[in-house]
Amino acid sequence: MSDVDLPPIEIEVPAELGSLGDLRAIVVGFARRVGFRDQFDVEVVASELVTNAIVHAGTAPIVTLTQVGHRRMEIAVADEDPRSPGPVDPYENGTRGHGLAIVATLSRTWGVRREGGSGKTVWAEVEEQRPLRLVDGCGPGAQAARPLGPRADPLRRA
Repeated sequence: MSDVDLPPIEIEVPAELGSLGDLRAIVVGFARRVGFRDQFDVEVVASELVTNAIVHAGTAPIVTLTQVGHRRMEIAVADEDPRSPGPVDPYENGTRGHGLAIVATLSRTWGVRREGGSGKTVWAEVEEQRPLRLVDGCGPGAQAARPLGPRADPLRRA
């Protein structure tokens, strides 16, 4: 857990999808230092943003990780392609087109910044979510899931 503001870190990622494993390890380490107990969301968001940059821009993206609060961080991916990312119907493209929908679902907010030059930065702010538990079973008539409290037993029914 971190109560200290961490300085941002910048990583140049080779323009090869095989380099994503090393990037994910760096992102997970930074997220732990920011206080994330579960790093899944930041790992997936970083992977999706960098994959998009490599596939669509074809250049080595620059990833910047910035702490924006306790258990909250920004993942920014700069590339040299001036085109903004846009929604793609994944059902028309087979297995492609889910990336930005995944980023939008897992992040608090996301967007695109133009910072001079010919490229762009696609960023997402991710905040660790409290885990959910089912309250009254599942199926017809079930109540909605509720966030777990800090000392709640996930196996105990409310």
